Amino acid sequence: MSDRLASVTDSGTKSPATSLLALGALGVVFGDIGTSPLYAFQAAIATGVGTDETDILGLLSLFLWALILIVGVKYIGLVMRVSNNGEGGVLALSALARRTLQGKTARWAFLAGLVGVGLFYADGVITPAISVLSAGEGITVNFPSATELVVPFAIVVVTILFFVQRFGTAKIAKAFGPIMLVWFIVIALLGLKEVIAAPFVLQAFNPADGILFLGRHPGHGLAVLGAVVLCVTGVETLYADMGHFGRKPIALAWFVVGFPCVMLAYLGQGALVMTNPAAASNPFFNMGPAVMGIPLLILATVATFIASQSVISGVFSMTRQAIQLDLLPRERVVHTSEEMEGQIYMPFPTIALYVVVVAFILAFGSSESLAGAYGLAIAATMLITTGLTMIIARKVWGWNPALVTLCFVPGLAIDLLLFAATCEKIPHGGWVSMLMAILLITVMITWRRGRVVLRRRIASESVPMDRLLDVVPVRAERIPGVSVFMAANPKVAPHSLAIHLKHNKLLPEHLLLVSVRYRTTPYVNASARVLTKRIGEGITAIEIWYGYVEQPDIPEALKSVWGVLGLPESPTEASYIVSDDTLVITREHVNGLPHWQKRLFGALHRNAAKSADFFRLPPGQVIHLGTEVSV
Repeated sequence: MSDRLASVTDSGTKSPATSLLALGALGVVFGDIGTSPLYAFQAAIATGVGTDETDILGLLSLFLWALILIVGVKYIGLVMRVSNNGEGGVLALSALARRTLQGKTARWAFLAGLVGVGLFYADGVITPAISVLSAGEGITVNFPSATELVVPFAIVVVTILFFVQRFGTAKIAKAFGPIMLVWFIVIALLGLKEVIAAPFVLQAFNPADGILFLGRHPGHGLAVLGAVVLCVTGVETLYADMGHFGRKPIALAWFVVGFPCVMLAYLGQGALVMTNPAAASNPFFNMGPAVMGIPLLILATVATFIASQSVISGVFSMTRQAIQLDLLPRERVVHTSEEMEGQIYMPFPTIALYVVVVAFILAFGSSESLAGAYGLAIAATMLITTGLTMIIARKVWGWNPALVTLCFVPGLAIDLLLFAATCEKIPHGGWVSMLMAILLITVMITWRRGRVVLRRRIASESVPMDRLLDVVPVRAERIPGVSVFMAANPKVAPHSLAIHLKHNKLLPEHLLLVSVRYRTTPYVNASARVLTKRIGEGITAIEIWYGYVEQPDIPEALKSVWGVLGLPESPTEASYIVSDDTLVITREHVNGLPHWQKRLFGALHRNAAKSADFFRLPPGQVIHLGTEVSV
């Protein structure tokens, strides 16, 4: 996708398009990492770290080298070189592995993708809550007696954030990059002021300080590392959004703006705490002079709003991908921009996400408390990403084991260490994110297994496509017009057609049997999107292929073959017949699907969006046919 957005020379020259994409990446990609200085260093100190020079330098060293090794070296330098037709992220990696591998390796890759999606959603709930809470806590720096206002403030901001989703963010999104650039510059200047006052803080670039710190504090070293993970939350967004911006613009934004500014923000907080231990209560806002208190609070609120918006947009994108990979039931998708296909709004996920985010804010009440639940999902996702990348390097690229070991094992060791550290958070709130991930994985597995059972049951009662002429009275009286029957399986005649033939003896003059299929690539070329096969007189089977990030639009896709097939009028004037079957849950143990799972699948099936809406079929042209199907 990045090739369609900008032209980047092989030599790495910064063309104007690359610079603009890098600016956009600041608003979309780096919102989470860019706002982590609001709470990450404070959370680390809260684990019991002393405010003396030795401890603060050691802690800063861990922060700096986490940013250098995980973001710079591992993700931008190595992982982002792996793409599924330009797309990145754990789901893209899983889809790539499933397409290129076989046997147990492919099955494990698929399972890893499921776990990655579940963890992504867990992170998507906590990020808005902790970001907005941490911004609201700036109120207490200027007004110490206003502690009780932090939670109401956070809820108001989150409510506004979710309310505007229905209107789309295409217009205001254009300002995200410039606003985040201002944010990065401000936090860099705040940090630089403190570094100039205490230049010895630059000793933190010595990695030995971090290693010695862990050696001095074996009792709570893992707790500290669990807080250090917070400085790289959002790192998966770098990879997941690669398809929108490209690797070079993201790298440019990080190395020129993101890393230097975040680095100065952390160094500044460390320098301030060493010279003024009382500032440890909120080191970020205490860096700002009193006159900047309210403006900094406003800017932090806007920055966390943008960071949260990026997470919500990511949830929408991930949900759509999971739906089209048949991991989740269909959801109604509202397109909020005529110019930008990716600008979408999903009503149910938005409401569900809002309710859970508000519940987190009320339950935890502060960014320090919520930090206990944060980081575990990120660490687990990073571990999965590294594992999948290793598999692809070995099995797909053909790297020898020594090269894979050299390139990936150090990063894998860091991931394992951070994951072990965040596991200590499980009793302190981390269990919440893990429970959310487990519930979502259960839903995805249930939906996928249920769909397989349902398709098999319908197929057993339907006519194979190659035997369709045996049951369709092709010489029967025809009525004028075009009827499009939506088929779930291209090898089996649509269930709706069987119902139609049973109750209606007339056939349309032109009968199209359309099935929608998805590839494990993100996009499908227009030339390969629509495949047609003539079955009989006036009867054509059509397969329409989409990538897992594309939104199906059946009438639009049919335009490319409408004239070739000699059909009258246009696709928007045809009749579309869809199957809306009612599930009947039985006690019978069908294909290994236990009763509780069948009931869950039944609930998901009942609440799934209608296929007419999902496939963007023209209103007023859709006919619903269905029967009861036992599962």
